[in-house]
Amino acid sequence: MKTLSLTNLDRITELDFNKNSNVGSVGGSLSITKFKNLEVLKAAYNDLNDISFSTDNNVTVRELDLSNNLLTAVSNLGSLTSLETLDLSN
Repeated sequence: MKTLSLTNLDRITELDFNKNSNVGSVGGSLSITKFKNLEVLKAAYNDLNDISFSTDNNVTVRELDLSNNLLTAVSNLGSLTSLETLDLSN
């Protein structure tokens, strides 16, 4: 399984790679450590095992949809001080 690593992308405020089926799913680890202005992350219906956030850079995240994944770990979730909506179901 491959790892998706997205770093040093300060201008991005929203990432949306929700899937309707398992065709073309993103799997493995998702590392979002240098998105200083990220507000919304939608990554539902993938095969993600773990996701990590930065304790310094991800403070603008206000919406997370990580539902319907294979998550076993979400690192530094407590550092998301602007978080308003969180979906980790299924």
